[in-house]
Amino acid sequence: QMDSILSRDQNYYLLKLAGVAEKCGNPIYIVGGFVRDILLGNHPSDLDVVVEGDALVVAGEFIRLNGGEVITHKSFKTARIIEPSIYPPGKKIVFDLISSRSEKYEKPGALPIVRLSSLRDDLYRRDFTINSLAIRLDGIHYGELRDELGGMKDLQNGIVRITHKHSFREDPTRIFRAARYMIRYDFILSDDTLRDVFAERDGISNLSAQRTRHELDLIFNEDKAG
Repeated sequence: QMDSILSRDQNYYLLKLAGVAEKCGNPIYIVGGFVRDILLGNHPSDLDVVVEGDALVVAGEFIRLNGGEVITHKSFKTARIIEPSIYPPGKKIVFDLISSRSEKYEKPGALPIVRLSSLRDDLYRRDFTINSLAIRLDGIHYGELRDELGGMKDLQNGIVRITHKHSFREDPTRIFRAARYMIRYDFILSDDTLRDVFAERDGISNLSAQRTRHELDLIFNEDKAG
């Protein structure tokens, strides 16, 4: 499924990237919305690539060996790789490479403090179980599905479920996201998720106007925005 959906460019560079990560001793995965959407039979839009370890090291080695450009965000341990398109030539292909990490929120609605951690911690910090699935890319593990939190079962049963109890308290924008996924996929909220929506909804007032506006823009762009 993954191979049939990725473009030739994406397949080409992801395999090269996986080879570099393997040489660096770092497992590498596609994580999140891409995995969710291909398992639902939808065409995915997001392509999040997670390195178990320091993505900046892998990105630097990739550029050293293959050329291209890299833009790093050291505080969030992420790198953006920009490569020339092979099919067709003349364009650019972009990958966002993310270090597996854990996050700490000093107060509700604040941006997180990031530290390097394991892939399991990275999956646990995500918003919902259906977004916590990962497909491994390196070596003999290519194509293996990693499901730490029961995301596959929730996908099959049509359930939006938070990954941990303090999810909405840490990031109230996830309340908007829960509504979007519920309507977009015709899913239901799990009992604990619905209960926490009502318990934590006042936290929306802690968000900046810019972040709230962004979430509303995303809602207005949904096919079932009404």
